[in-house]
Amino acid sequence: MNWINTLVVLLFITTIIGGLVSVIWKGFSKILLTKCPNVLYLILKISLLFYIVPVFLLIISFDKNYPYIIKCGMFDLISYGVTPVILILVAAIIILWSVCNFFLVFINIPQIKAWRIMKKQCYLVRDKDVLRLFEEIKSELGIKKRIILKCNDYISSPMMHGIFRPTVVLANLDYWKGNDRGLRLVLYHELMHYKYRDINVKFFSGFITVLHSYNIFAHMNSAHINTWSEFQCDLHVCEYKNGEVFDIKEYYNIIIDYLSLLIEKKDANRKTNRRFALADSENSVMRRMGIMIDSKKTKTVSKMGVAAIAMAFVILSSSVSLATGYQATKAYANLYTSTVIIESDDVNVIGTVDDLEDMEYEIAPEDDDCVVVIMQEAVIGLRSTIVTFNWTINAGVRAQSISYKKSAGDTIMISCTSLPGDAPYWIGIIEPDGTVRYSAGSGAKAHTFSLDQTGYYSSFVQNRSSVTINSVGSYTK
Repeated sequence: MNWINTLVVLLFITTIIGGLVSVIWKGFSKILLTKCPNVLYLILKISLLFYIVPVFLLIISFDKNYPYIIKCGMFDLISYGVTPVILILVAAIIILWSVCNFFLVFINIPQIKAWRIMKKQCYLVRDKDVLRLFEEIKSELGIKKRIILKCNDYISSPMMHGIFRPTVVLANLDYWKGNDRGLRLVLYHELMHYKYRDINVKFFSGFITVLHSYNIFAHMNSAHINTWSEFQCDLHVCEYKNGEVFDIKEYYNIIIDYLSLLIEKKDANRKTNRRFALADSENSVMRRMGIMIDSKKTKTVSKMGVAAIAMAFVILSSSVSLATGYQATKAYANLYTSTVIIESDDVNVIGTVDDLEDMEYEIAPEDDDCVVVIMQEAVIGLRSTIVTFNWTINAGVRAQSISYKKSAGDTIMISCTSLPGDAPYWIGIIEPDGTVRYSAGSGAKAHTFSLDQTGYYSSFVQNRSSVTINSVGSYTK
């Protein structure tokens, strides 16, 4: 169950971080829209990574005091401690996620049905002139992959789909066959989607929308991806230097003329629930044209400039990710320590484990003659703040962790539940000078040790009974 809790916590933190990064992208778009709009699509694609890659966990490599993250297992994976209250919150997040995805599927059922119908209505283009032009443009763009060219008489606009079997679908082929420049534009535009892997990006964006279905910023990002992938194709079609070059005015006039044709026809049979890619509406086309014209008025940003802007976005977003992840994990730590449950035969306490402190004793190094076993499985993460253990300890044996460094003024908190519940045991620490400090108990036990030395300490559980015990718990370090 703990791995499910860990995934949900990481998902919740990354959805917060992803939303903040989306806001940062929006800020960049306000500044760069008319100056270098071509950079916006690049950093928009980068921003998607923050929804799925927990960048903030990298701080663990630099901060040994990163709060309340437990590394567990042979692969040194990250996990978060669990309490009943946390389980309720995790269950609430899972329910919210499930409801949002159910709603997402429900509202897209018409779209899914329309998509399936559209695919069935497609047929291969047989016209030799169209196929020859298609292969010619592929060659000019340096595309060697086999791309299928189909036609559909019941859709509004050309489109491209398919990751493993990329397919360009033309609409109203008879119209485009009588318009050579228009056909070239359509084929250039759709093949640019393949050249710049827009289908893959849209698929990834859709996956993030499902993963973060309750996050409005993830849905907004998906819409931005659709819009800016079209603008990117506009930009490259009008700037492509090895093949056909379209003037901006001519380019958009061809698109607007086609839109006008569709409006005049008002043919219900040519409508589909599928959004078409070349142009969503005349307003959308006019907006894209305005951005293109404004961008042409400014000096083109060099590759170094693009790299610098992208790097600035990554640094700023990563900084926000690290800070947000750190604070979110601290908040999780406070929730964990305030809701942890320690149970025994007559104790059921919800609260901080510090409330269960009792007497503490010491043994001088020269008087310590206990059999010690170093428990390697306790070495769960050298930089973790909390380490969990599950030790089987023979009678009279001390199960001891490897040493870890602490400073004077710090504390070490140990909590343990042991079976059989009536078997006595000690929990304690070994100080840098070898002094043994412990607190005795049975069943459930917790104690916080205040430190007055700087150096290397070890935590331990010592079996004081005549039977083998199983001890489960955690200690801070």
